[in-house]
Amino acid sequence: SYPEVEYDGPRNLAEALEITQTDGFFIANTEDLVNLDELIEYRKNNTLPAWDGTFNSIWAPAAGISPLTWAFKLNLQKGSKIVVYDVSKFALNVTRRIINEWDGTEYSKFAKHLMNDIADGQKLPRKELTDIFKGINKLKFADEIVEELNKDGFKQWIKDVLPTINVVYKFVNLLDPQQYKDFTVDIVKKEVGYMHLSNIFHYFPTSFHYSLQQ
Repeated sequence: SYPEVEYDGPRNLAEALEITQTDGFFIANTEDLVNLDELIEYRKNNTLPAWDGTFNSIWAPAAGISPLTWAFKLNLQKGSKIVVYDVSKFALNVTRRIINEWDGTEYSKFAKHLMNDIADGQKLPRKELTDIFKGINKLKFADEIVEELNKDGFKQWIKDVLPTINVVYKFVNLLDPQQYKDFTVDIVKKEVGYMHLSNIFHYFPTSFHYSLQQ
């Protein structure tokens, strides 16, 4: 549903309007984890003042377990900060539960229990789970990512390090100019951070409302 394509917008109007609702959550990530080692090494050798390659904060949207996977891959340690940001208050609340309750194993099992618990709390029929939770069919893929990360100590990091990290949840609409300005001012501090954007600027609902240039 891209504004530049004359007929695609009207053809996908119903789905586009449905998916732009902010009461949903991607329970499993649908993108591969990118290896940042080369980029980090390049920055270490080409940054002034000198940087040793360590991060003390990450910023990630509320989607699946991505805030945790990026925090682990970038080796955040005690006293670091994770900022989970999103335009969806529902997604922020679900991510808060994942970070507070998940132990780093059997993510599919945990996610299914969490979805059912939320459905019970909202008195939703089980058949409506797919209306608010996206990416359910990617839970197996999420398990594979977790299994790979656990070879490097992900579960132990969640147990030992995560409780010592400051986790902040920010409601923000990056397409609102004033909120975007406030958000970026908040990021530009002395701390060295990684900003994960996922595909939020090249995404079906976003493209329905904004052109690529915008």
